[in-house]
Amino acid sequence: MTEASLGQTELAERKEWLLRRAPAMPKKACDQLVALWPVYAVANHEHAYLDRMTFAGTFEQDRETGVRYIALVWPTGNKRILRPYVDLPTGEAFLYERDWTQARDLLTLSPELPRGVKRGVAEYINRHAPTPAPE
Repeated sequence: MTEASLGQTELAERKEWLLRRAPAMPKKACDQLVALWPVYAVANHEHAYLDRMTFAGTFEQDRETGVRYIALVWPTGNKRILRPYVDLPTGEAFLYERDWTQARDLLTLSPELPRGVKRGVAEYINRHAPTPAPE
């Protein structure tokens, strides 16, 4: 979803919610999180966990903003989902979950996710997304 497809009220509400949780968030990260909606705030005590997840998944740190992007496959019951995180240099972090049909939208997100994370997400999709049954 792009900012252009949102109503101005909904766009403003989403940005306000994000900025209440992370007032010093870089504009680029805020715009990405609005496009990734729905997102969830990650509790501060989970940051050590985020550090360990960088080894389990794919990650890239934006050199310009210092924002760290982490994506990994997460088991839920008998299926797996894509579970990316946006970790801000100011200490706040956000999570967004996608099933495999929605995960493809992350490859065309505007503003774009970092190239390394997009590549990792594409690999996860190729590996884990269900293939359609032949007709």
